[in-house]
Amino acid sequence: MDYPTLFNLSYYLLFRENKDAAVWGKLVARTCEITDVLPLIYYMPFKAAYFYLKSVFPDQDFEKFAGKCWYAEQYFNVLMTEDNYHSDRSYEDFFVFLQAVCFVYPTPFVAINDLFMLHYVFHDMKIAINFHTKNFSKRDDEKASQKKKIASIVLKQEGWEILDLTEQEFNTWTYNERIENVKGWLKAAK
Repeated sequence: MDYPTLFNLSYYLLFRENKDAAVWGKLVARTCEITDVLPLIYYMPFKAAYFYLKSVFPDQDFEKFAGKCWYAEQYFNVLMTEDNYHSDRSYEDFFVFLQAVCFVYPTPFVAINDLFMLHYVFHDMKIAINFHTKNFSKRDDEKASQKKKIASIVLKQEGWEILDLTEQEFNTWTYNERIENVKGWLKAAK
């Protein structure tokens, strides 16, 4: 197997939240066998898998696997993965809603592990809301893709609670439902 195949397999296993040590062991072993440098375009699922595996299998050593990401990591910039925050008014509107209506004050756009961008973060409680605008949602049903939810999948293993909320879903709620749903989720996540 080559990097493109392992790239797809990594994403698949992460999306399914696979905890099969044998399957992951083969992926890690094959990745470590490849002598070529991991290209930047394949970096994301390998590094996400590293954090996931470190949490799911804490007794195993994945440092050699993490080392395969070193060269790509030198060029990866989490801010470049979602650089349209300031050009989409929906993010600002939702942030204002959280502060002015729900009276909660998250930190906007926080990078975690230099890999994941969380949109609205309550750091002390390890709670975040990722607000997926129409521009970053699937075209057919306007829901967040599994790739956009990868932070939720991986960081859940580190104790984070992340709400993946789409702009489309948020806009279908009435004003009172918005307040109740967001405050209710935050209260439940604490």
